[in-house]
Amino acid sequence: MAFDDDRSDTLAQARRTAFQNLIRYMVRLRNEGHMDDQAFDALVRQAAASYSGAEISERIEKVLVSKISSGRLRELLQ
Repeated sequence: MAFDDDRSDTLAQARRTAFQNLIRYMVRLRNEGHMDDQAFDALVRQAAASYSGAEISERIEKVLVSKISSGRLRELLQ
């Protein structure tokens, strides 16, 4: 299983763009009075946690794939 860095970079950029667009949309909703500050704070925290979780998972996957492909993980597990 090879990890495609170009695909990874494209997904990371798409995730970043989606996160930025979501935050902009939530700011607009709050500014227009459709959302109170408490709801806004909760949604921003949830969106940030989701974004961070995806970024961390991808980084861990890259490390594991690198270790598997170099045979290093097998050595560590023995």
